[in-house]
Amino acid sequence: MAATIPSTEWVSLIYNPPATAAPASAEGLRQMKFDKDHFSRAYLLCRGRGGTEQQCKQLPEDTHVTPRTNTMELYKKELVDAIECMADHGDAQKCNHYTEAAFKKMHYEEPAKGTLAKLTGTAENIGYGKVAVGLPVAFMAYRFIKFA
Repeated sequence: MAATIPSTEWVSLIYNPPATAAPASAEGLRQMKFDKDHFSRAYLLCRGRGGTEQQCKQLPEDTHVTPRTNTMELYKKELVDAIECMADHGDAQKCNHYTEAAFKKMHYEEPAKGTLAKLTGTAENIGYGKVAVGLPVAFMAYRFIKFA
């Protein structure tokens, strides 16, 4: 069962959340924008210009808001699996593999380069390209292969 948090600590919970595998961006929370007066202002301006009530009910969306994240669209399967597991079991230890998989997919890291890739990259940076790597390989092949 989840711990009960008193209402006096709700603000600190939002702006200083506990550490998790997918931490909240506190800087992003502070930069959020929302204009609570947008629709009433737009409606009054429309009526002031002489628009009818029907015309003024169809107001454009407020473009001065923080855009919502696209995490749910990008990682739908991983998030749904994690939510379903928590709904079925209610134990974070049993569902840890789902949250770890979602975390790894959201925070992708390129695999480490192998030795050949490092040599090829260095040779290309120098300007010799694949020739600098190919010559030693060809030399070793000629050493062990006999041509008639």
